Amino acid sequence: MKEGEGRAGETLLALALSTVDLLRPLARPLGIEFDPFRAILEVKLRLDLRRPFGVQGNWAGLLPVLAMNAIFGSLIALLASQFGQPRAYVVLVEAAAMFFLCLVLLVDFTSVLLDTADVSFLASRPVGDRTLLAARLVHVALYLGLVAGSFSIGPVLIGLIAFKDLPLLAALILSSALGAALAALGTLLLLLLAMRLLPAHRLKGGIHLLQLLFLVVATGAGQILPAVVDVSSFEAALAGRTGAAWFLPPAWFGALLDVLSGNRDRANLILASLALVVPALALLLALRFGSSRFLASLLAMQVERGAPRRRLGLVDGAAALLCRGGVERAGFGLFAALSMRERAFRMRTWPGFGMAIFVGLGFLLRQRGGTAGGTWVLLTMLYLVAATLPTVVIQSRFGENWEARWILEASPIDRPGEFVAGGAKACAAFFVLPLLLLCSILTLAAGGPALLPDILFASGAILASSFASFRVLGRTIPFSQRYSPGIGGEPMMALVLGFLVVAACAALHVGARTVPGLLYPAAAALWIGAGLSARSLRGMTVRGLESLEREAVLAAASSLLPGRARATAPGAPDPRG
Repeated sequence: MKEGEGRAGETLLALALSTVDLLRPLARPLGIEFDPFRAILEVKLRLDLRRPFGVQGNWAGLLPVLAMNAIFGSLIALLASQFGQPRAYVVLVEAAAMFFLCLVLLVDFTSVLLDTADVSFLASRPVGDRTLLAARLVHVALYLGLVAGSFSIGPVLIGLIAFKDLPLLAALILSSALGAALAALGTLLLLLLAMRLLPAHRLKGGIHLLQLLFLVVATGAGQILPAVVDVSSFEAALAGRTGAAWFLPPAWFGALLDVLSGNRDRANLILASLALVVPALALLLALRFGSSRFLASLLAMQVERGAPRRRLGLVDGAAALLCRGGVERAGFGLFAALSMRERAFRMRTWPGFGMAIFVGLGFLLRQRGGTAGGTWVLLTMLYLVAATLPTVVIQSRFGENWEARWILEASPIDRPGEFVAGGAKACAAFFVLPLLLLCSILTLAAGGPALLPDILFASGAILASSFASFRVLGRTIPFSQRYSPGIGGEPMMALVLGFLVVAACAALHVGARTVPGLLYPAAAALWIGAGLSARSLRGMTVRGLESLEREAVLAAASSLLPGRARATAPGAPDPRG
């Protein structure tokens, strides 16, 4: 760490610990031993400061994430301000903020709460379960506070400018803090409940299933719910006009605004009281309910029962059919196996693929695809598959067990591009083609056989863009780099490239549609281009391995040179000892 970064980190650490020290009077009534609690928290924060930029849990790595949160919150605020009512503004902003925080906690900070790296050491020390849980909760709360604060900057400023109402400003600030606490504690209670109900050897898988379920709901709710739920009844509940408002926290924060504005009828007072009381009750429930055997559950998570070996007949058969040579088949098998096994990869890619399906289902539930506009909505469902491809390619570069790449580095692979080509074909076989088939069936069901040439064109364009993405973004051995969710600007670059791919494919599609009879030959050309693009991957240069191969050659040459004339490869031990 550089000297300037070190001073800034120590300042941040001192500020965080000074804030935590204010909680000392509350520790004893809550059953928390404050000194061990503070010591555990300080060690965790110091370790975070020492991690390289972009690694999960690093404060510096949060900076680009916080900037994106501020932009996202501002967009939500601009949308909510169009309703022209302060209460609707507060309700919509807080609903989006709470949902966003639940998603961030489940996806990015579950590993911080359930970290098992230090439990063997803590198990031999007199540290209570509640003390350890409290330290983990505050550790997560510090990061979530930054996330919630960055998200709320835009809504607070835009709300003040749009409505020029001081009670609205007070309600937004108070609701942001209470909503963040309620969303985080509600999600944590679900995780702690999973720890109590699931056997130890199934705990990680169960929590991961909960994460995927939440992401699937997050992805599809906006498309499916408007088609099956009466939107006017839902709006009435959020506005506090029906009994369902008692169970909707955003409605509580809307009532809090009314109370601060002087509208203190009975219903508003009760709903505003819920906004103040329920987060405190949730904290007490998390500490009392979740702390039971918390350390023992973490210890059990370190020991996972071995899973039976899955049958690989389908993977082996597909590899033999699609791949040329053993290296390409090995890359195919590695991508197929790890894309199903790596939790981080599944969390960041599978929900994106599901978006295309949810868009199509939502449209089918609303109307048929007989109109020109309906046709393009159905084709957009196909092109949304292409929008996710750059993210899939970038995420497939990182692995949880990246240290095992030494096996590849030690293997006699003359053309490592063949390994990447195998991974690209596995991605196409097990992700792209099944999704295209499903989306094509939905499209034909809604739009009829007349859309068959459009489907063939779109499928060829998406398949070609899949291999092109590996050519541009996937120039490493799949799953061979240290995982880092905030590495550089690559996730944002993948998002931008995804929309550019969709725009380019759609523009080609519009152009081909203007010429009668052109879609079929254009589709055939795209499918041929996809095959040529996949073949070109075999000879491309793979980043990282060429430098390692050069070092190996230098090390081998140095062993042949006598005495002091021996050369030492960069980073290799001196052969002379």
